[in-house]
Amino acid sequence: RPQHGEARPAQSKKARRARDRTRRGPHVGAMLRSKGFLSRLLRLLRRLYRCLHIRCLRLHLLLGLDDPADTGRIWGMVGPLALAVPVPAGADVAIHPEFTGAAFRIDGEGAVRIVPIEVIATLFAFALSPVTLRALYALGTGR
Repeated sequence: RPQHGEARPAQSKKARRARDRTRRGPHVGAMLRSKGFLSRLLRLLRRLYRCLHIRCLRLHLLLGLDDPADTGRIWGMVGPLALAVPVPAGADVAIHPEFTGAAFRIDGEGAVRIVPIEVIATLFAFALSPVTLRALYALGTGR
């Protein structure tokens, strides 16, 4: 440690980067870049979705802005998306544009059954998989 008035020894760039990396905290980017983690995360989301057993669903959305042209622009994005998203069998989902004025109304009801043991088993399988453990190691070390 240099005394008052003495010059500090120069650190190499590599040493400074290593020191800065340890100060930053968790390395989420390294975790996401870990081999196979993103596909494993997507598989977790699909399996959690399958744990939801939708018995009935009714959802109606009315969307409009002050300017009909703006409503048309939004409808140009939302309309195709509404057709692309899969809807469970027996569900009634509808999205309607409102070109006469500003409006936003959601009306819906539904019944969903969740089996907690399915969710817990799915989360344990994800948490204890080698891919997830490797990603958690990368989160801590940045490698």
